[in-house]
Amino acid sequence: MVLLFGSCKVYTVTTQSGDISTVVHYRSNDTIQVSKFDSIGRIYESKYFKCGRLENQFIYNYDTETGYYTKLTVDNNRGINGPYISYFPSGAIYQAGSLAHVTGFKIEYLDGYHEISIISTTNDSALIDVGNFIEYYENGKIKLKGKYSWFYYEISDKPDNITLGEPVYIKTERIPVKSGKFKYYDQNGRLLKVETWHEGHLIETRTAK
Repeated sequence: MVLLFGSCKVYTVTTQSGDISTVVHYRSNDTIQVSKFDSIGRIYESKYFKCGRLENQFIYNYDTETGYYTKLTVDNNRGINGPYISYFPSGAIYQAGSLAHVTGFKIEYLDGYHEISIISTTNDSALIDVGNFIEYYENGKIKLKGKYSWFYYEISDKPDNITLGEPVYIKTERIPVKSGKFKYYDQNGRLLKVETWHEGHLIETRTAK
């Protein structure tokens, strides 16, 4: 099949392997899109190539109970990493944000004042929400928007008895927290309230007049 988008010709080839369908779009501008679909016609993977090099890759996760689904960006080196979009069962956008792998670190007692200091990073990482976040009503209007940042949360107590010169390791957990302004709207797009957050703590709430 040959399709025409503007001045760009698109050649489409569909192949079948068991329950998996693969659709390849060959564009005359040296761009290739490869999409894979499951047995009921849902897309679950798409890759975009330019001049033979992979430029973008996405996977799709489906919630079979609710019908919501999410398009996730895949990084060749880090797996799921980058922008994502979640959809209502109707196909309307539900949420848009970004996921990132946040590296962990080791901390230990370093001086005689019982202070805990960062000394080195670890190889493990946690996948959490970071950056700008928007949630929508099904009619397309924005429901809320704000920003998440990562925060290292200490979940084990600092030891009472510390021997000078001996390392003391503290377990930490990375969690996404609200940061800065969060704005909430009604289904007609009217601003309802504005919240101010700092490291996951609500500082102020202002109701729109």
